[in-house]
Amino acid sequence: MDPRRVLQSHLPASGAPLLPKVMTMRPLADLFHDHVVRRTKDNWRYWVFVNIMGHFVHSFDQQVVATAFDDLQTTSLEYIGNNLTLQQIRKGESASGQTV
Repeated sequence: MDPRRVLQSHLPASGAPLLPKVMTMRPLADLFHDHVVRRTKDNWRYWVFVNIMGHFVHSFDQQVVATAFDDLQTTSLEYIGNNLTLQQIRKGESASGQTV
């Protein structure tokens, strides 16, 4: 008997059952936090960069839609155009400088 037929005979008649979703997407803020911890252990100066730019990660997470690639691309470009101007980055830097 063909080995494929033997294996297929063990499958249920309705097809293979769906596997439970093992991993769920962690929120971007949690992933970013873990990333910052790892990078800061390698180089403490990274914390300074994150203190300036971290705000943008959180606002990106709130404003960008990632349900489909086209949506992700469109909303990412809109986010960059609206939020990552030199004036916005300077504003974020001066605000973070006050908290350090």
